[in-house]
Amino acid sequence: MKTILKKSMAIFLVCISLLSLGGCHVAPSPEKFDWDGLTLSHKLPKPKMNSGVISSDNEECLIVRFYDVSKEYFQEYAGNCKSAGYSLDCKESTYLFEGRNSEGYQLKLEFYPNSDNRFMLITLDAPK
Repeated sequence: MKTILKKSMAIFLVCISLLSLGGCHVAPSPEKFDWDGLTLSHKLPKPKMNSGVISSDNEECLIVRFYDVSKEYFQEYAGNCKSAGYSLDCKESTYLFEGRNSEGYQLKLEFYPNSDNRFMLITLDAPK
């Protein structure tokens, strides 16, 4: 009886361990890419960085994450986007910029300063 209890407890602990690992998420590693080769890149100012994580690249949406970005660079890039025409329906804060251009493209820039890897997230949606 004692052996069965020990085996049952061991199986239970292994199952709990496996279930807890299933919830872990490893972020993709940044890779170098050609900004000009992205489908909607011509609609935005070119960032200084040439490596990041591309989550979406098609005619409808561009989503790119750049790591090791300073708050100052985030604000500079947001200003460049605003100057490039993303000045309609603007929302601006320390860590967020949203704007639309005259063609209807919707831009959202987000800065995440508190993570181990500070990053800027660019999301550009084509007109619907």
